[in-house]
Amino acid sequence: MNIEEILKAWLKENGYDGLCNPVDECGCGLDDFMPCGDPNISDCEAAHAEKKDGVDFYLPGPSTRLRPPGK
Repeated sequence: MNIEEILKAWLKENGYDGLCNPVDECGCGLDDFMPCGDPNISDCEAAHAEKKDGVDFYLPGPSTRLRPPGK
């Protein structure tokens, strides 16, 4: 398993729809996961999708900052 597969599995198991990066104002769903290919994982957060005008927006859940332990 690579980091993308591990992260995607964790998000699914914990009820999230994808990732968002509020700093860069981007987000991705599990069906089109990490299209950037090289996310700044320290700024990405586990996210829930919300539809607005037929478009999915990914919003962070509470206390879901994806940071290495101790950082």
